Amino acid sequence: MKKAPRCNAGPEVKSANSYSASISAASFSAQDRIDLAAEFAACDLPDDAACAWLRRQGVADTATWLWPGPVRTAQVETHPMGMFDFIETGPRAFVHPILTGPAFSDMADLVAWFPNDPSTWWTRRYTGLPLGADQLDRAEIEGLPIMLRQTPLDWLRAGGNGAVITDWTLTAPQLRTIPTIITADDVFGLEVRRRLTAPVHTSPEIRVKMIGRAA
Repeated sequence: MKKAPRCNAGPEVKSANSYSASISAASFSAQDRIDLAAEFAACDLPDDAACAWLRRQGVADTATWLWPGPVRTAQVETHPMGMFDFIETGPRAFVHPILTGPAFSDMADLVAWFPNDPSTWWTRRYTGLPLGADQLDRAEIEGLPIMLRQTPLDWLRAGGNGAVITDWTLTAPQLRTIPTIITADDVFGLEVRRRLTAPVHTSPEIRVKMIGRAA
């Protein structure tokens, strides 16, 4: 694919390449492994229009090649189950990695969303890992407050501070162990409360049938 210029790249371009190259795909079983690093490397750099749009939303130019990015664009096809595929022809989305591990060097998944609807997003492998997973883990281990962002765009706008939940069912048990959750507005705060206080599915009654022993 033809690469577009970075947003106000200047002398930072060389470090951007080394940063992207340092990101490695997380280890998955052979039968379902997707080469996330290779797929992400094939994505396009944001063009001038995409850079301008991100800038208007309050996202720093550096996010196109540094934390909390790097942000790329690609043509994707989305699926109802919450996953997406890369395609040759289709709508163009913003794509950025879900990073974990030391110095955020492990690429655990990719998240994609469209600028006309940032409130909806899809992941490449549907691992259920949140954006900012390491911050969530630290909040759980050290008993610290955690800021939850509502969308990936909100998270980019905040410079990667906090976490975005990609799968509430998987992450709710961990969130319930954290003493304080902070949100940017009351509406999202009520949504978080609703999701964390929703009744957990009930277990079936277990009965033990005593079987008599033969004499």
